[in-house]
Amino acid sequence: MSDGPHRTSHDAALDAVRGYAHSDAVAVREALAGLDARAWTEVYAVQGGLLRSTISIMELTGRH
Repeated sequence: MSDGPHRTSHDAALDAVRGYAHSDAVAVREALAGLDARAWTEVYAVQGGLLRSTISIMELTGRH
């Protein structure tokens, strides 16, 4: 998890992805804990962008 003095919703989004990639449900829960409605919207947007990028790379390489 990011330990900076001011943790942003972007930090939360990336921390949640890292936790998921490591099959660490506790890290995912901690990354998303305490977010307000605006932060949830930003987390959703960041993760949606990561998903679109990943899908684009998969399509370019021909892998599914």
